[in-house]
Amino acid sequence: TVSGVAAFGQAPVDATAAAAAGTFDDTPATTSSATFTTVLTSASLGTDAHLLFYRGNIGLDSSSTSTGDVEIQARLAGSVIGFGGGDNIEKLGHQQSAEIAGFKVVDLPGSTADIQVRSVGASTTAEYGALGIMSIPLDAKGLVENTDYWFDNGSDTEVLISTGDNGIDTRNTFNFTVPETGDYLILLSLEARGTREVRVRYRLDGALMVALQEIGNNIPSPFPAAVIRTLTAGPHTLLHQQGHDNTSSATSRWNRMRFFVLKTSAFDNIQDTEDSTPVVTADSSFTHLSALQQTFVPLIQQQVAVLGIGAYNTVSTSTNVTAASYKLVNSTDAEDYSLDSGMQIYNQGSGALNHATLMFRLLDAVASSKTFQMHFRNSSGDAQGVEHNEGSLITWGLAPPVVVPDIPLTTVDGNDITTHSINSDLASIRNVIVSEDITISGALTGGLLTAASGTFSESLTISGVPVSTGTGGGGAGNITDINAQTGPSITITGTAGIGVITTGNTITIDGTDVQGSGGGGVTISGCYTHIQSSASAAWNITHNLASVPVNYIVLDNSDVEVIPDTFTVNDADSVTITFVVPQAGTADIFPCISGGGGGDVTDPLVLASGVFSQSLTISGVPVSTGTGGGGGAALTVKEVDGDPSVANVDTIVVTNGTLTDDGSGQVTITISGSASISFSGAVVTTSGWDTSGINGIVSWSGAHYNVGSWWNISEGTRFTVPAGVNYIRSDSQFHLLIKTSNPAANKTFGASLYHNGSITQPQVRVKHVWDQGITNAQSIVYQLNSPVIPVNEGDYFELAVDDSTNDADVLAVRTYFSIEKVG
Repeated sequence: TVSGVAAFGQAPVDATAAAAAGTFDDTPATTSSATFTTVLTSASLGTDAHLLFYRGNIGLDSSSTSTGDVEIQARLAGSVIGFGGGDNIEKLGHQQSAEIAGFKVVDLPGSTADIQVRSVGASTTAEYGALGIMSIPLDAKGLVENTDYWFDNGSDTEVLISTGDNGIDTRNTFNFTVPETGDYLILLSLEARGTREVRVRYRLDGALMVALQEIGNNIPSPFPAAVIRTLTAGPHTLLHQQGHDNTSSATSRWNRMRFFVLKTSAFDNIQDTEDSTPVVTADSSFTHLSALQQTFVPLIQQQVAVLGIGAYNTVSTSTNVTAASYKLVNSTDAEDYSLDSGMQIYNQGSGALNHATLMFRLLDAVASSKTFQMHFRNSSGDAQGVEHNEGSLITWGLAPPVVVPDIPLTTVDGNDITTHSINSDLASIRNVIVSEDITISGALTGGLLTAASGTFSESLTISGVPVSTGTGGGGAGNITDINAQTGPSITITGTAGIGVITTGNTITIDGTDVQGSGGGGVTISGCYTHIQSSASAAWNITHNLASVPVNYIVLDNSDVEVIPDTFTVNDADSVTITFVVPQAGTADIFPCISGGGGGDVTDPLVLASGVFSQSLTISGVPVSTGTGGGGGAALTVKEVDGDPSVANVDTIVVTNGTLTDDGSGQVTITISGSASISFSGAVVTTSGWDTSGINGIVSWSGAHYNVGSWWNISEGTRFTVPAGVNYIRSDSQFHLLIKTSNPAANKTFGASLYHNGSITQPQVRVKHVWDQGITNAQSIVYQLNSPVIPVNEGDYFELAVDDSTNDADVLAVRTYFSIEKVG
């Protein structure tokens, strides 16, 4: 037997991602300003299309010393989208004279809407109240125009219906096509005025839907309507019809005729209550309209918009003017909304056509059921009878619909078998109470079966079905929080392993042994978990195992296992774990060792202290042989011949060689020869002819290679020693071409290697003394090879040509200068 709420499917996680917004003020206030004053401003609109509602009313305050006109208007981004006014004689407050109540589909991201009021007459004081602005996102909630919603914002240009055109004729037509049969929310708003009665009809597919009338004061008044209708898939038509009485010279006008149609299945739940039972009252206290009440039950937490339409008139046909007003009531939270929505009415008698007002309010984060009502009163205080004629109350859950799969259920009651579908039978009911036994054969998926609490006097058998016996939930193969049971046994069977988790209780297993069945092992794991939130080098842990633990696992905050420095058992209730580096994480302390193969679980292993004179072999169990975290005898390292030999070694660093594990605790290190040095050096060349004079330093124009950045073009004559070089060697060659003119006798030609501006020591130099008897041009190739030269970072080397009288040129093609690192 099951009773409660059954829900299948996954509800949206965040139903308010595209949030509606509302700004409201139901506290009456006054103004004497003859210019418009802003009294309410909305939050900035988001991106894409929004359905924007606005309302408010205004009349003369009882303290006003004069009478005169009052006006109220709604604006969006500074442009007027709604207007109302009244010519005042009576001083009955904000519900007496003029009202705005309408909507518009808008798409102006970042803009704001506001409401403004003014008291036009000199020395007048106006009272305003029941103010509200509400925006509901459409596209941002995934709705698609002409698939999920349809609208026509109409024109902001007023249209005249002349004296002779007084019939109630069609003034606006709105055609739309719905893709599927279902319920649709229909909203209409209009501003109209006339010199006499203004008569308005709204029709759906030719059938009368709403009839309204207002005695004209030739200042705009609202004509709102809101209903839910079932439409068949296909085209439909909404009509706005308007006319006025046939009194001579009577005229009427209309403006801002707006249509909006919404597919209700695009949201979790949109529900309405409509009633046309007249309710008459002369009381200035509010009367509950009992037929206009409904309870909204959310499936998930969400925003909820509440809409109310009230149509009203007077009972008497006298010429007196009176006022009637409404309010929305949240009886669950004892809150009033749109307080005293309405305006003055001219007495037309019971059963006459109606004035209408629109109320609305937005509620955030509704997670439990709410009951909403409409209330009505005579707000003029003149004790005249006023009559509520018809109205509608709509609650609109703004969350997307919950997907409910179509699951057949079978209820067995004797010989009667009835099959139900969740979509067709239960989704509309939403809350399901089943008072009979339900037998489910096969797998139950998509939900959680919760067993009744209490004492099981017989055995409880669970075969592979998730069961929760507490508030913690549970998953497949888990039994969460098994409390004490007085029955003879609890039998748990399943195809997979079953975990047992208890919170705040103790699982006691009687007997000296715990047997594993069917050849499997029995594991009692996670007996105590210590959480170390702040890093520490020593974790002092007090556990509840009442035994000496011998096994543990330490994980850091990234779930990586950490090997402690020491694990010390202080007593039967506490241990201390230390680390070389402070750690934070968790430590699982195990009181016993698992047994396998269906055998017994052994008693806890207690480590003996002292010196082991024989070998100690423990397979797979961490063992500490001292307080320092190390273990084993001291290590001696020696060469093959035994000399040198170093004792008490705990670390060996091999910088150049091969380390071989010989087995039995011995390793061999083979040195592979002298250390290699990575190459570093450069070769530079010149181009064209260089006609340097005595001790002329050769300027090099390019590098053949330059490994290690020895040379750069900005200092093209030299090699500069980079960091990390201690020794260099230089090799050079240059080609001298002796000119055809006969040089002087004993002319010297040659080249020298310079180090930091001076010839190297020892000198690296070649020299040739010219034989004056040779008169033809001569070509001589010189080579210079230096020994290894010690250097420092920043030293530089250059090559100089010896030609005191400029009798030779350097031939570039056979000339180069090189340097390399050798240590």
